[in-house]
Amino acid sequence: MRTTILIFQPHRREPQLVEFAGAPSIREVEVVVGGPFEQIPEFLSIEHGGALHRCVAFAPRNRAGRPLNVAATIAWDGALRREMGFGLIRRDGARADQLAGSVVVVVRGRAHQR
Repeated sequence: MRTTILIFQPHRREPQLVEFAGAPSIREVEVVVGGPFEQIPEFLSIEHGGALHRCVAFAPRNRAGRPLNVAATIAWDGALRREMGFGLIRRDGARADQLAGSVVVVVRGRAHQR
């Protein structure tokens, strides 16, 4: 079973697409994010290639000192809006949270065509 991962790097608008013969290993994800990682809460879908896909996303466990990852934060906001009905922007305009460093999104398959 082939697995697609999207790698979001800080300061880049588009993610890098990488294909795996199977699911990436824990070590492979650690190499990309630069160490121990955690699953990003409610980042369960992503729009990519004209389709909406189910996914699971991972970010560095320790984000302190890492550069802001704008593209990944926007993608997470979109996932939250689809899953929860609200995103990362509070009513006062402040961000509730943000992603920093490299982010790995493991695409699980196509949810539906957009």
